[in-house]
Amino acid sequence: MKKISFLLFLLSLIKINTFAQSIMSGYVYDAQNREPLIGAVIFDSLTQTGTTANEFGYYRLSLKKQNCALRVSYVGYAMQNITLSNLRKDTLLTFFLDPSVSLTTLTVTSNQDNNIETIQAGKVNISLERLQNIPSIGGERDLLKALSVLPGVANGAEGTSSLLVRGGGQDQNQFILDGANTYNTGHLFNFISIFNPDALKKVDFYKGGFPARFGGRLSSVVDVTFRDGNKKHFEGKIDVGLINSKLTLEGPMGKKGKTSYLFAARSTYLDLAQFLIGNSATAVRRGRRESFMGYTFYDINAKISHEFNDKNKLYISYYEGLDLLRFAQKPQYIREYTDFQNSIVNRALSLKYYKIITPKISMNAGLNYTINKGNTNNSVLSQYDFTPTDERIYDATDYNGRNFLEDYNAYLRFDYSPNGSHFLRFGVETTLHQYKTNESSLQTRRYVNDSTLFSNQTNLNAPILRGYESAVYVEDEVTLTKNIVANIGLRGSFFRSADKDFSNIEPRLSMRYTVPNWLTINLTAAQTVQYSHALLSNEIGLDKLVWVPSSKNLEPEKANQISFGVAKQFKNVGIDVSIEGYYKRMKNLSQFFFFNDFGGNIYQNWQQNTLRNGKGEAYGLEFLVNKTEGKFNGLMSYTLSWNNRQFDELNEGRVYPFKYDRRHILNTYGTYQLSKKWKIGFLWTYNSGFRITIPNGQLADVPFFSDNKLLYTAVNNAKMPDYHRLDINAIQQKTLKNGRIRTWSFNIYNAYARLNPIFIYVQKEIKNPKTQQVVAPNQVKGLVLLPILPSVNYALKF
Repeated sequence: MKKISFLLFLLSLIKINTFAQSIMSGYVYDAQNREPLIGAVIFDSLTQTGTTANEFGYYRLSLKKQNCALRVSYVGYAMQNITLSNLRKDTLLTFFLDPSVSLTTLTVTSNQDNNIETIQAGKVNISLERLQNIPSIGGERDLLKALSVLPGVANGAEGTSSLLVRGGGQDQNQFILDGANTYNTGHLFNFISIFNPDALKKVDFYKGGFPARFGGRLSSVVDVTFRDGNKKHFEGKIDVGLINSKLTLEGPMGKKGKTSYLFAARSTYLDLAQFLIGNSATAVRRGRRESFMGYTFYDINAKISHEFNDKNKLYISYYEGLDLLRFAQKPQYIREYTDFQNSIVNRALSLKYYKIITPKISMNAGLNYTINKGNTNNSVLSQYDFTPTDERIYDATDYNGRNFLEDYNAYLRFDYSPNGSHFLRFGVETTLHQYKTNESSLQTRRYVNDSTLFSNQTNLNAPILRGYESAVYVEDEVTLTKNIVANIGLRGSFFRSADKDFSNIEPRLSMRYTVPNWLTINLTAAQTVQYSHALLSNEIGLDKLVWVPSSKNLEPEKANQISFGVAKQFKNVGIDVSIEGYYKRMKNLSQFFFFNDFGGNIYQNWQQNTLRNGKGEAYGLEFLVNKTEGKFNGLMSYTLSWNNRQFDELNEGRVYPFKYDRRHILNTYGTYQLSKKWKIGFLWTYNSGFRITIPNGQLADVPFFSDNKLLYTAVNNAKMPDYHRLDINAIQQKTLKNGRIRTWSFNIYNAYARLNPIFIYVQKEIKNPKTQQVVAPNQVKGLVLLPILPSVNYALKF
């Protein structure tokens, strides 16, 4: 009741004004390919009011007078100005902006024209220009790497694309791919994200003050929108790199220019290189090689966009990705053959229908299907020779296991702009989740002289767990006064599992107060609830998440977060500065521990191996300096943070630092335009080492126990060495005589070859078996994965 009363108090501040005489609405497009320009700014200089284009390129602006002087702008495009007079009724006006011939600038947000954009503190629009320029592993542009340079955001282990936002875990981030949720975000052992930059149109990132239309995760929202495809003419792009290659095709379908398609695919060829030198699983099986490890991935993005008319549009999007790891071994002196395969498959299909009902009301309806599957296959064949009978005896073991999470989602959303002071969003959505933690079989066989002596098979099949998740929401982006804007929202979420129903009220608030010609003050408060839990696995192989639903014994995770910040623009030098503090409390957290219960399957008894009812606390300060104009562009971000956990069963119930408790994170990124053809860039990052648990000592030798026993007294009682790295790149772009654009990208990852360990382990002491003297004492050692890594990419746009 307190939450509802608080919301009603805030709503009582709203005054519904009716002075708007008419509505100006329409679309903003790229003049060359008719792509919607999401976030384009439409600003009326006479009344100093404005708005932005939504995810479909549509805008609506309430006109307070019969005359208006509109300025339409978008980063990297030439500005348009238009003056209209004697407007007495609603008007539909569409703009086509030309790409600017001047050097484009690198921006973090598209704040222009007196900050007409969004009022959410903690929201960032990722510039695709930055995404293309930031140095990266193997020259592959990575969305999540771009996010990780922002304050309050960190990566997990060395080089990975997992996100850790304001004290949260990697499973507490919501990734929306053109409307559909996706649950696995990494390729190449999570070094590269699944988001193909050539297919992206817009990326919105929320780390606090989530609008009420988003829900289901505690820490952040990454909302990714595909491009629609060129509606005017065919074009394509080929990008060849050391790790993988990409192909992008797009163009109109039909003669009326109402339908377009986009197709983007990429694949690695790491395993192809081994195949060419004769190294393969077949070569191992036939005795030509001792071992083989191959890895491949691919992903496909496809989209069809159709305009029935200016008021009705239809979109169909599809994503598919595969990661496959294979390992084969046949040692020279041991008669044994091992063949291990691990794969992750992701698919997402979305259907969206957008309709403008009136100039003030629009509707967005959609259907989504998502599946995330993991498969493991392990075969071992051992041979034993006995004399003098010369019997050939073989033992064969085959293990097969799989897990998946499958979603069926439907939603209906409305936008309503009654006047210039209010922008209402409300809607409903529902999702059927199907969770399969384990379906496995273990078969053992013995052969004697090619005849079967015995065969035994054991099957374990966990039931499909279902969860029904629904939500209703309403939010109002309201102008309270000339200098105060707020987004006030309420989300009601519901979850039904096999043994219990849950319901929660999630209030959301974001407020912005602008001190004219000085600075902006932001305040956010939000409660978030997460009904799906990940059993995180760091087993050797692919990094995968196995999901389970909330239940009677596993309560939904909850978080309350507040943040307060100030921001200042120095327009004369093109620099933005912001400082923000946050505090987050979490409860009902869970911790899964790995035990090989059956055939190497660690998930069979996940209920018994999961700690529940954990608590978390995270707080910190974030600093950002962002330069957006001139030949040199870039940013510097710094985060000072604390991140703790508490479980009754761990650390004697005492609070302990979370694994990713990093006190200091500093990122500096910049790009400099040397000439019309060349630009250079760098990224330097520094992180305090994440936490690890190491022994404090060891027990004395005990009779009947041959191994020394290590003694642990606290959880996460030490930390890894501090991490720092410098990446540099150089990009040459040239327009050829035939109009094609050629791009060379040269990258050096970890330029000064810093040896950053990704894993710390204890090597137990080694004794001489005869004298029992210690030859090597207990040692703490580290594993370094990525030294200096140069790469080159060639791209041709046609």
